Amino acid sequence: MGENELDEKQFGSAAGEAGNGAAHRPSDMGKHGRYPGALSNEDAAPVLSESSIPTVVPTAAAGAGVDNTANTVDSVVNFTESAIEERRKQRQNKRRAGIIAAAVVAGLLAIYLGGAAWFSGHFLPNTVIGGYEVSGMGVDETTTMLDEASDSYKLSVKGEGLKFNVKSATAGLRIDSGKVAQKAIERNNAWAWPVHMFGANVQDLSDTMQVTFDDKQFANFVTKKVQKFNKTATDPTPANIAYKKKQGGFAIVPEKLGTKLDEEVVLEKVKDAASQMLPKVEINEDDLLRPDLLSDDKRLAKAVDTADGLLGTDIQLTLNGVEWKKVGPKQVAKWIKLGDDVVPRLENELMYAWLDKMVASVDTVGTQRTYTTPRGETVTISGGSYGWQVDYNQFLADLQKAVNEHTKGTLEVPCSQYAASLPDKNGVDFGSRYIDVNLSAQHAVFYDGDKVLWESDIISGSPDGEHNTPQGVFMVNTMESPSKLVGEMTPVEVTTGRGKNKETTIEYQPEYETVVQYWMPFVGNAVGFHDATWQPGFGGSMYMEGYGSHGCVNLPYDAAEALYGVVTPGTPVISHG
Repeated sequence: MGENELDEKQFGSAAGEAGNGAAHRPSDMGKHGRYPGALSNEDAAPVLSESSIPTVVPTAAAGAGVDNTANTVDSVVNFTESAIEERRKQRQNKRRAGIIAAAVVAGLLAIYLGGAAWFSGHFLPNTVIGGYEVSGMGVDETTTMLDEASDSYKLSVKGEGLKFNVKSATAGLRIDSGKVAQKAIERNNAWAWPVHMFGANVQDLSDTMQVTFDDKQFANFVTKKVQKFNKTATDPTPANIAYKKKQGGFAIVPEKLGTKLDEEVVLEKVKDAASQMLPKVEINEDDLLRPDLLSDDKRLAKAVDTADGLLGTDIQLTLNGVEWKKVGPKQVAKWIKLGDDVVPRLENELMYAWLDKMVASVDTVGTQRTYTTPRGETVTISGGSYGWQVDYNQFLADLQKAVNEHTKGTLEVPCSQYAASLPDKNGVDFGSRYIDVNLSAQHAVFYDGDKVLWESDIISGSPDGEHNTPQGVFMVNTMESPSKLVGEMTPVEVTTGRGKNKETTIEYQPEYETVVQYWMPFVGNAVGFHDATWQPGFGGSMYMEGYGSHGCVNLPYDAAEALYGVVTPGTPVISHG
């Protein structure tokens, strides 16, 4: 074998192995088959990827191949040693970083534990008790501060128009400062001190406040303030039901809040604020007095149905056959009232009130009337016995029955006395057919519309205050011909016997007894028109000159006869002047 052949074989083999990524130089291997200083299996450098090893490229010339193979082996060895060195430096850096991190953690832990130890006896930053800042304070300092606060404490109460202050002396308020401070420090979360130190978290220990009151003194003070305010405030309006004309039935009407405050609610709210030593408390809508009944109460929906069931009545009231008032659902609804048990009922009192008003508008007996005679004389007169007079009790009974039975149709209003027409705006109800007696003119006229049926001069009662002819609107009560007029019974002394047998007694005898041909009374059966043949004349001022009657209207015989022929019982008589 030639020299060249040996070299080519040796290096060709080496080159081949190098090409497989496992070329070594025998002269560099140690006795253990490793390079001097090479890492053990435990310290081996990371396995090199195929792409990281220099690639051997064969050449055509044998000499050139030997040189390239040697260079390649050197490059691999150098690269491997560099990688091992780099890994050694990385491990050293990691050990150094670990030591530093451990030192930092140990330092932070020492700081944290130190802070926790200190804050176990001092309140955290942003700590409040009641309305007082106690950050960083210890128990003794907090106790002193609360003692001072107890003496100077003032609570401002304001809202919804109410405004007053509660002072510690006024409320008999004291703080058990030592107990409060000790209880609060036990609740102090010392371990959370970094969060409070570097954040905005607030530790509120107000619930540890132990405040004592003179309960009676405190309640009396606050309650009087609220009561004084409520005197001028408005009450709340409970929910109700009401008739709605458009829908023809009842509907729920929501409750309304007033401005009155609930004494108990305000007292409790103020007391709670004072017990925490807060500086102020706001009174708001939640503290207003609440209505007893709210619109969402299920009983109201049932009440609507019940009330609708009472609306069946629809009647036309008449007076002597003349249409007067209507009573339908709208009117009946006004008599329905919701009871305390939230059940609607027809309320008699409401019906009575309506009935009183209606009857008063038509009951004209004795009321004032103003009228103008066909001859242009305007007269205002009141008094007398003529006019409408409703039988109240019977009317009430008839109306209640009609409503309860849901009557539809006509209901005649029962009356004990009727008039010629329903009263107009001036109260006139006697129509156009009446006798007008003018006492000042001493003349009487019987009108039928614009027509004069009869007229005559008269002599009326003596104007002495005892025998005056009554004034007012009356009517002819009856007619009698002939008739005996009997005056009032008066006491008369009657003497009988003579000498020792003489006796005087008192007997009652009529003031007068007179027979007349025509008698037409209009004030009971005591005062009326009649012929007076004993009078020397009529009219003028004779009634004031001793010729006045006992109250009757004296007429010439012919005039009395003529009147008797045209008048009828019930004819209105108006005496005035």
